[in-house]
Amino acid sequence: MVPDAVVTLARLPLTPNGKPDLAALPDPGPAAGSGYVAPRTDAEQLVTELWQEVLGVPRVGVFDDFLALGGDSLLVTRVAARIRAGIGLDIPIREVFESSTPAALAARIEALLIAEIDALSEEEAAGRLSG
Repeated sequence: MVPDAVVTLARLPLTPNGKPDLAALPDPGPAAGSGYVAPRTDAEQLVTELWQEVLGVPRVGVFDDFLALGGDSLLVTRVAARIRAGIGLDIPIREVFESSTPAALAARIEALLIAEIDALSEEEAAGRLSG
């Protein structure tokens, strides 16, 4: 038998009979057994920090699943709104919902930003860079 997660405790909780109290053990959290992978790009860093705030979890890895961490459709709208407010990218809610990991959402954000930049004329690009 191999455990899904390992949590270090200062002391094992015991029942009044001196046996391990399994019900009193802390929840390891939804991502504990998934193998945490830290953000590798600025976009992944942005998304993982955003998910931590919106979901109220202490740590999000780039391959953690939004729904598995407790996300729902209402929180997806918050994520989309915060992306819009933070970097000015109007990403469709459907795309946020379909990008279930920070790695996938970060890749989609990068692709949308590149498409926006490519669509600018040289004058528009120069104007945005200058001010």
